[in-house]
Amino acid sequence: MRSMILACVLLLPACAGAGGSPAPADSGPAYGKFDGSRVERADPNAFPLIVVSVDGRDMLGMSTEVRLAPGFHYLHVASAKPGARGELSFQPMAIEVAPCTNYYFHAFHDAKQLSNRQWRIVEDGTRVRADCDPAAATK
Repeated sequence: MRSMILACVLLLPACAGAGGSPAPADSGPAYGKFDGSRVERADPNAFPLIVVSVDGRDMLGMSTEVRLAPGFHYLHVASAKPGARGELSFQPMAIEVAPCTNYYFHAFHDAKQLSNRQWRIVEDGTRVRADCDPAAATK
């Protein structure tokens, strides 16, 4: 019964938010992007990150990517590794977004821990978007 309730709770926002990468209002053409989907598949302890909220606003759906306006943002992210009962564990995260820049992250779980609650956020790097000029965006 709990599994069915959890599935309904997780799928309802996904249906409502179908339609691509959510973008907070006024992200503008010089937006940056948080990407938690890039995971080295050879590492069994690496999992995608799911964006739960941005600056206190809940995100619709369970997206691993979100567009962000340049500046400081406070995210709440979850590791995609489910617990024994299907639960997710969450962590807060602060990020300073530069114009036209994509940020790549993943969740890393300790192999010795059976629980999904012991993990850390790992940065996989940044990349300036090819379709945007950061110098022109700051003018």
